[in-house]
Amino acid sequence: MADNIPPFPYPGPFPSPYSEVPTPKQESVQFGKPQGGPSFPEPPMEFYKPAQPKFEEPKPKVEQVEFEDEFGDDVKRLVRGIIIFVVVMALVWVSSWYLLKGFSSTDKALISAKDGGKIVTDFGVEIEVPAGALAEDTKIEVEKTGEGAVTDVYHFLPEALVFKKSITVSIPYKDSGLLPGETPWNIRLEYNKDGLSAARSLSYTVDSKAKKLKVRMREF
Repeated sequence: MADNIPPFPYPGPFPSPYSEVPTPKQESVQFGKPQGGPSFPEPPMEFYKPAQPKFEEPKPKVEQVEFEDEFGDDVKRLVRGIIIFVVVMALVWVSSWYLLKGFSSTDKALISAKDGGKIVTDFGVEIEVPAGALAEDTKIEVEKTGEGAVTDVYHFLPEALVFKKSITVSIPYKDSGLLPGETPWNIRLEYNKDGLSAARSLSYTVDSKAKKLKVRMREF
């Protein structure tokens, strides 16, 4: 054995008299991940935190107080009064327009001096102008200006028009305005040329079927 001992100092490690034992292989093991199986996520680590109490400051109670708006009420009354006034005036205007339309209406036509012509109004008056009765083509108008018990009131234009030949004017009459025992021949038909002089009576013929009085005239 002395022969096997190296001289001192020994430069390297002493040889082990024992046979080498293999070092076991160490494998890292991860917890939460089973070997050979599916992997699962590790649950997060949470620490218990006690719930903090919440304190809310009490809110003051607000009470709504209604104030009487006298100015607003006055404005509302004023607007309401204006609306009522406008509506009333509109009704009065429309009523007056329809009322005046019943008493006043105008029809007109241009009559040829060479051929003459005829005017038939909506309120029943007719004017027949023979050919050659006018010196030139003339626009003739008939205006209803009022209502009467037997005959209505009419205005013929142009004023002071003189015809070369007599024209025929047919004026409707109302049987309801005749007194008991009277006939259309008892009607007094008057004509006032300028509205100022005294009216004069006109002679006429009666068309009892059409309920019209036919007058022959040479001027308006």
